[in-house]
Amino acid sequence: AYTDESLQGQVGKVIVPIPKDGFGEIVIETVNGLISKRATEYDNEEIDYGKQVLIIDVDAGTFLVKEYEPLKYKG
Repeated sequence: AYTDESLQGQVGKVIVPIPKDGFGEIVIETVNGLISKRATEYDNEEIDYGKQVLIIDVDAGTFLVKEYEPLKYKG
């Protein structure tokens, strides 16, 4: 079992593009399987399909996300 709040800090993937000032959908892969949730961008920017996002907060069942870019090792 999980709570929406327990998913904060997880990385998901956009499956329905998130428009500026609007809502899209993300999917999060967990040990329990795939979970899809409604999402909006934290700063009201758009995020394209297929982009990875970081879950920042949850507000009334809507996930607030930012585009996620993993750190690249420069060795």
